[in-house]
Amino acid sequence: MFAIVSGVMNFIILMTVFVTELDKGIIHARTMAFTTSVIFELILVFSARSNENIFKSKPFANKFLLFAVASSILLQLVTIYNPLFQTIFQTTALTMMNWAKIIMLSGIGVLIIDSTKSIHARSR
Repeated sequence: MFAIVSGVMNFIILMTVFVTELDKGIIHARTMAFTTSVIFELILVFSARSNENIFKSKPFANKFLLFAVASSILLQLVTIYNPLFQTIFQTTALTMMNWAKIIMLSGIGVLIIDSTKSIHARSR
């Protein structure tokens, strides 16, 4: 159930971001969708660790997971801000407002998924 809900939520968020950013150009829209997907999954991993609510499960207890997430964020930043990687991956730099939108939508998506986990757990 978790995989289905998270997959559907990821799709909805990605399509929303891509379509709303398409007027700024295809490369910008792809960069926004790509980055949203990465950030969504990096936030989701903290929810996937446990059947409990993300705030009850001590999300920062696993130091290896924190290192992996930090490394992934660093690689994402290199991919979208380094000119060589911008050329290779066809990405463009994002503004602070773009990042705010990405983090907000990804966070809301994970909170919705976490809510469905809580509802599903109560129905058992």
